[in-house]
Amino acid sequence: MASIQRKIIHGRPYYYLVESRRVNGRPRPVVLQYLGSADSLLQRLQHQQLTPTRARLSHFGGVAALYDLAQQLHLVELIDQHAPKRRQGPSLGQYLLVAAINRCLEPTSKLQMPAWLRSTPLPRWLGATPQ
Repeated sequence: MASIQRKIIHGRPYYYLVESRRVNGRPRPVVLQYLGSADSLLQRLQHQQLTPTRARLSHFGGVAALYDLAQQLHLVELIDQHAPKRRQGPSLGQYLLVAAINRCLEPTSKLQMPAWLRSTPLPRWLGATPQ
């Protein structure tokens, strides 16, 4: 867990975000980020940015609608019932569901499908990795 520590450098206090970690078997404070002086820290807190510093964009609406339809039809279970495979990795039904959603929304080649899959919430919903 991180904490804020004050260090006096040349007679002036400066603040750092610090976390305790083990280095060579001993606990040591490791600086995660320099926060600046009290004045600069106060200015940053008072002038908060309204725009996010980073965001992760993903396709959601179409993917969610098609996934919900597949859930209502029990599509994955139906495919797995008629085309079973060994219990390793995603099932054949999951593979075909991902391929069908991809073809409906943003058709890509099989090689580009993992990159597309990472931009959707499907890996989280299916419990599978994009690879």
